[in-house]
Amino acid sequence: MLLTETFPPEINGVAMTLSKLTEGMVARGHEVHIVRPSQGRHDRRVKYPANPSSTLVWGITFPWYKAIKLGFPYFGQLRHNIKRFKPDVLHIATEGPLGLAGILAAHAYGVPVVSSYHTNFFAYSRFYGLGFARQLGFQYFRAIHNATLKTFVPSQTVLQQLQTYKYKNLDIMSRGVDTVHFNPTRRNPLLRKNWGVDDNDVVMLYVGRIAPEKNLNLMIECYHRLREVNPTAKMVFVGDGPDRQ
Repeated sequence: MLLTETFPPEINGVAMTLSKLTEGMVARGHEVHIVRPSQGRHDRRVKYPANPSSTLVWGITFPWYKAIKLGFPYFGQLRHNIKRFKPDVLHIATEGPLGLAGILAAHAYGVPVVSSYHTNFFAYSRFYGLGFARQLGFQYFRAIHNATLKTFVPSQTVLQQLQTYKYKNLDIMSRGVDTVHFNPTRRNPLLRKNWGVDDNDVVMLYVGRIAPEKNLNLMIECYHRLREVNPTAKMVFVGDGPDRQ
């Protein structure tokens, strides 16, 4: 059972990671049940490749980032899900109220629970006027993850950083690139023409959330330096977010 505050049709890195994780589990014959906030009319327009079963809970928009909803399940609802689906493990993917309720339910009913670490709250908080909550958030995040049997992180760098913060039971769940979809045979001359570049021109590509915490000014500075030695180079942004305008 996967508990998460974000999942497709939302578009962000965490939602994509969890979608791919779910697809991989289902393709290998595992049953996955997802508990997540309802996304209203957007839920009716999307079809998932893996088509896992799901429970939609009531959610409210996160005040500082309106693309994300915080899930508020009743403890009794999670208890019902645990009794009905008898999960072998609960995976807590986000640290919001939904994740906290999931950990409490798992401990109450003896279900093994693991978590994954996706968002660097300590770095992001200052971009959204949450610097005042930095220390409180630090303590809360650590308590959430240390209450699980294992916390999965994306890289060795993150693992070492969290170890210095006294996070316990860390392991790496590495990311990858789908080389079937992303390979040189997919090169599209028409797309490059729309970008205003020729076959031999250099394109600098950013794919991700267009938001202040992504340090996009550094990318733009790098692009200007690239243009000094390669005047025909282009910069392309792919994504959406509060800084798109």
